[in-house]
Amino acid sequence: MARAENEAALVNWENDRKQAIAQKEEDGRLIAGVIAAFERDKQQVVQNTIIARRLEIERRLAELGWTEEDIPSGRLCDRFGPYSQLVNQSKPLTERIWANIKPKLITILQANRAERLEDERLKRIQERKAHLSKLFLNTKDQMSPTLIEQLTIPEQRQHSATLTGSD
Repeated sequence: MARAENEAALVNWENDRKQAIAQKEEDGRLIAGVIAAFERDKQQVVQNTIIARRLEIERRLAELGWTEEDIPSGRLCDRFGPYSQLVNQSKPLTERIWANIKPKLITILQANRAERLEDERLKRIQERKAHLSKLFLNTKDQMSPTLIEQLTIPEQRQHSATLTGSD
């Protein structure tokens, strides 16, 4: 009988231990969930601070006359990295920080604006050339062959005149 009582006590003890372990595992999962939620909230606060800083910097730059087009965008832009390092930080923007980063930002924006304006100028030139070329070809197709000879480039006419001996 004592042996049966010992075995029953051992079974009870094992069941109690299993329940205690299961309870600890459940408590651990709950604590892990709370910690994960806390970390998500913490990350969200950091992201909100970064966004608020970026928006405030962009607002101040707009007040100074800079446009959204002047701001480097995309990782392919050489100036995006330095701009992003100045703007996308988790520290709130203070007057002291603004005074420190403003000249650096303006230098980046000036370079970006100059490059953008030059790219736009070259694009307009290409568009005009393409339009004039198309217009010339359409006009050339509508003219008689004798008029086409007169429309050749002046250097070509001079060159052909010296070859034929006429002037």
